[in-house]
Amino acid sequence: MKRDEWQEGMENEAASVTDARWARETRLAVFWGTFRLVAFGFALAGILSVLTDPPGSEWGTVHGIPIGCGLVLGWRGKSPLAVAMSCALFVPAAWLTVLLMQWLTPGHAPSQPPLNDWLGLTMPALGFTATHLGALLRRWRDIL
Repeated sequence: MKRDEWQEGMENEAASVTDARWARETRLAVFWGTFRLVAFGFALAGILSVLTDPPGSEWGTVHGIPIGCGLVLGWRGKSPLAVAMSCALFVPAAWLTVLLMQWLTPGHAPSQPPLNDWLGLTMPALGFTATHLGALLRRWRDIL
């Protein structure tokens, strides 16, 4: 079943049912299904604006992780929101790693991770976008 057929079927089903709550939930499911394309475009625009002026060589390495994982997970059909939330854990994990290093080796550990503060926003956006791209590539493969 193609995406358009599913959406049309859900809308017809919501229009024909007498249960107002169920119809509202069905319409919301259709809305969130079509909202992904808008979110994909927004995330892509944000990523391109961030990558135009990279602060250093760490951008390629650090951003390669969510892009690669997002492509693989999108190809396997995982939720882009779940991937984005997982990528959002990167920055707190980096800070906790620095705290652990400071506790284990006082005086030799860095005072803060060498990460940009905006990384907390760009990592989830990259993961979210890459997941959509992976799903899109899989759909293109199925069509062709």
